[in-house]
Amino acid sequence: MLGLDVGNTSCMVAVRRQDALETIANEQGHRATPCVVGYSEVETLVGDAAQGQMARNPRNTVTDLLFMLGRSFDDAKLQEKLAGWRFGVSASAEGGVQVEVTVKGEAKQVPAARLLSLVVADVRGAADAFIGSPVKEVVLAVPPAFSEAQREALLEAARMGGMRVKHMISSPLAAALLYSHTTCLPSVTAMASEGLTADSAKSCAPAAPAYLLVVDVGGSSTSVTLLQRGAPPSDGSVADNFCTLASETAVGLGGSEVDLKLRQHVLKDIKRRSRMDLSDNGRAMARLLSACEACKRSLATGTQATVTVEADGADYFCNVTRAVLDSTSVALCNGVVELATRVIAQAGVQPSDVSAIVLAGGGARTLCVQSALSAVAPSASLHFASTAEEVVARGAALYGALVSGADNADGVRQSARIEKRPLLQRALGVLLADGSVHVLAAARSAMPLACAAAVAPTSSAHVLRVVELAESGDTRGRNADGARGVLELEVPPAPQDAVAIEVQVNVAADGAVAASCTARFAEGSEKEPVLLAAVDVPAPAD
Repeated sequence: MLGLDVGNTSCMVAVRRQDALETIANEQGHRATPCVVGYSEVETLVGDAAQGQMARNPRNTVTDLLFMLGRSFDDAKLQEKLAGWRFGVSASAEGGVQVEVTVKGEAKQVPAARLLSLVVADVRGAADAFIGSPVKEVVLAVPPAFSEAQREALLEAARMGGMRVKHMISSPLAAALLYSHTTCLPSVTAMASEGLTADSAKSCAPAAPAYLLVVDVGGSSTSVTLLQRGAPPSDGSVADNFCTLASETAVGLGGSEVDLKLRQHVLKDIKRRSRMDLSDNGRAMARLLSACEACKRSLATGTQATVTVEADGADYFCNVTRAVLDSTSVALCNGVVELATRVIAQAGVQPSDVSAIVLAGGGARTLCVQSALSAVAPSASLHFASTAEEVVARGAALYGALVSGADNADGVRQSARIEKRPLLQRALGVLLADGSVHVLAAARSAMPLACAAAVAPTSSAHVLRVVELAESGDTRGRNADGARGVLELEVPPAPQDAVAIEVQVNVAADGAVAASCTARFAEGSEKEPVLLAAVDVPAPAD
């Protein structure tokens, strides 16, 4: 069974064979296939071939396929993107997104899911050639902030690409599962906040740390997820219990912004030294962007790299040091640190409690990002820096091997039992007085669950509202727009010496919700917490 990781900039597929995980290269020998589709006068181009003709055929070369997936044409973030796209986009009859291209001289409108399915079919073909026989069953990794509509659209794209999706797994869980497998051999399986549990048949080496911070820095978005790992079962079997404590995604924060800033630096240097302005040369600009991406990868291990670009028969170059890369990565580093700090705080744990930081995505290879994350959680160890792009695909492939009962190198059958738990369909939060929302539990968290938040005490009676939040691909800066009330707590005036009001919310497996407000006093005070209000909401009728 394959593991498939579809990103906005690239797509990867991996498989587990003979107890080893392998990322499969495409026909060009690259392990990452660009999520780009292009149309020439005679053929449809996918991946590297499409990316290679982008400069000379921009209106018929489509990028940002995953970003468009499952969104309505009126989506605010999509409207912000329109100005930067060279290809045309319009609304479909259903209100979704369709791309306007010219195919063999004929104008057509193609849905984003259909375009993405061409990339999936391309990597499936590479997998068939690598394995030597058709392999269609796949574990599909899904970004943690995807809405239900986006998940369904991604599933449909995989199906149209010839894949039979046996399981869907969140990207952070796939990364955490791979981490556990490499630090707790010979095999580990996982239970996610999505409700996945699995047991293998063999005991293993030392237990993994209690808290994992999974940081996925992609090309166009960054997600940070804090997972807690439970204790192994008493029966001696191997079971990794992962529960998502907090997760946030920042759309627009990613490695692509670093590439663009690095290109601007190179353009200025070439203009200063050679008196040549390449900014109006579309082909040179596209080649230069690719060269800057390669330069960024080289500087992950080296201290200096040379960017070379050909334009109008002449070669231009610029020497780039790691210091320059660090200066162009400041915004990315600050954004990643902000996300990580907020997620750790939202989970209610101390930075010193984080024992491991699992890196995923090409942007996580940047050394200044790694240094910044190490400063956030000084006692945590960093993992997968050199192969960060492949982590999610490999983790998904590992999960597929475990649930299908694959044999390891010693001929020992490794099996897994899966149990589905009900999930929160929308995130839960507390509506604050200023109109903002403190998120208590992320969408698709497994039930039952318990969550809490501390709010400032007030000297007057007021109403605290627990709300469900509208789905959003970006979990920063949540507000009450689209929020739906779940329950109200009529809170009396807090005691004068109370330092906080703790809002505790418990959601049962059947969807019943119980909430309470408790006044808390300063540490060291002899006063016991005072219950101010409590409300129970029964499970919704079927």
